Amino acid sequence: QKKSTITDKDTIPVAEKTPVPEVKHAVPVQKSNSLTAILTILCLVFLGTSVWLYLQWQKAKPVEVQTVTNTAPHRNDQEILLQDAFDNVTGDTLVLSDTVFKSPVLISDTLHIKADSLYIKVKGNIVLQRDTAYHGPALVISPTAKITVLDSLLFSDFPTAIYVNNTALYLKKTRFINCPVPVRNTYLFGGKQTITARLPVLVLPADSSAKKPVPVNGTR
Repeated sequence: QKKSTITDKDTIPVAEKTPVPEVKHAVPVQKSNSLTAILTILCLVFLGTSVWLYLQWQKAKPVEVQTVTNTAPHRNDQEILLQDAFDNVTGDTLVLSDTVFKSPVLISDTLHIKADSLYIKVKGNIVLQRDTAYHGPALVISPTAKITVLDSLLFSDFPTAIYVNNTALYLKKTRFINCPVPVRNTYLFGGKQTITARLPVLVLPADSSAKKPVPVNGTR
């Protein structure tokens, strides 16, 4: 009886020390591994997409810069010299000589006249010729200029030779060859203001080679 009593007491602790709960942790570990794999795949997809977009942007960037660079006109030496003469003239008279400006002077971009009062006198024969790639005016006279005189200058092949912004322009012995619109004058008025104005009518002297203009009322 003592042996059986000792045996019964010993068997109870043995049953309590048996490790059982390992099977319960198997399912959570498997779920954690699956979630980690999914997050890793998503990170790789995001990284690959970012790299691909960056490479595409790098390919497109040089083309964009080249396009902007090509749009800028490149003036020739005669144009630069002529524009510098307009910008740096001292006094109200500028004499242009054909010993300095060899005709034709190819115009590839607009020349600007900003002087308050300027008399441009040509000595010899100077022709302003439109470059084939250019389709703008030869001269644009700033609205801040009060009066500009062009004497003995020749314009060739411009859709509009001179662009004026409501300023006084006098032409003396000036010629236009193959210029559908020799001079275009633009008037700027206030937005909603009521305007009362008298626009000037072109008057050509009798010795002018141009045809006599039709009066404003349409009669001959």
